[in-house]
Amino acid sequence: MPQYSPHRAPLSVFWVIVIALFILISATIVFAPAWTCAPFRLADLSSSGELPPPMPPGCVPMAEAVPDEMLQALENKRQQMGVELKETVSCVVPAAQAKRLDPQWLQKMYEGGTLRYRRHVLLAATQDSPKGLLFVVERCMTPWWKFVEESGTSCWAQFNF
Repeated sequence: MPQYSPHRAPLSVFWVIVIALFILISATIVFAPAWTCAPFRLADLSSSGELPPPMPPGCVPMAEAVPDEMLQALENKRQQMGVELKETVSCVVPAAQAKRLDPQWLQKMYEGGTLRYRRHVLLAATQDSPKGLLFVVERCMTPWWKFVEESGTSCWAQFNF
């Protein structure tokens, strides 16, 4: 007949307590800054939906490479914000249509060259070219841990009630 050690049961209770404490501490770190925002945060973290970048009217997709100085400027902004690049979209507004384009369109749509919605960040830049107005947007994503940290005090600010 096999004999069981009497010390085996307290060891399993110990591991249950350790795991429960780990889960409790993890949940506190993620949700403590704003308990009421937890449902929104979970939806934002689990959503991998893309935010299509708003483009100026009449913008034609561009086949040529984007100038290096534009890409460098956008990369500097991306690194400063700490976001991850997902996609670069570029197009050209023909010169004839660029003259009719509202000069404040970019500032109205992309305040400061940036458009944010939850974890999604769109970085935009324009440059005059011989073909017209070159428009470049980088679709970026805020890392989940940074998003949770930043949204702690401002989760209700993105909703208008």
